[in-house]
Amino acid sequence: MEFTSKGSLWRVWDFHIHSPASFEWQGTKLRGLSPEQINAEMTLMVQAMEDAPAQVFVIQDYWTFDGYIALRNYLNNNQDINFSKTVLPGIELRLQSPTKYRLNVHGVLSEELTDQQLNDFKSALKLAGIDRPLSDEAIADYAKNHTDQPTRER
Repeated sequence: MEFTSKGSLWRVWDFHIHSPASFEWQGTKLRGLSPEQINAEMTLMVQAMEDAPAQVFVIQDYWTFDGYIALRNYLNNNQDINFSKTVLPGIELRLQSPTKYRLNVHGVLSEELTDQQLNDFKSALKLAGIDRPLSDEAIADYAKNHTDQPTRER
């Protein structure tokens, strides 16, 4: 991004997109795809971001940085691609709260963090009710034993 002496400028940023690694993604999921298939999905994502008016995006996948990491790896391995956008890692988390509705938080982190630092951040988070670090296995175990059904008074 360029700096200017004009004062404030309005810019279009999209702080909430999901990647093929997200629970909320409606298309093909990254998990279980071959490297070639992942590259094809990342090609589509890059083209969609290039075609969009936003200059900055935050990938807000549920409970994971996998989509952001896949995109960064794709761009690093294909430096001949003319990609003009900035993409930041984010994570969407569901919080335990006293409300009767779902409460989510969206974290935005620096693109300068390494894959390991992103995974360290994620593993420092704990799943409520089972006191385990946030991981794919912990989420699966939690889902086997919990539902989003409201508790009934007895």
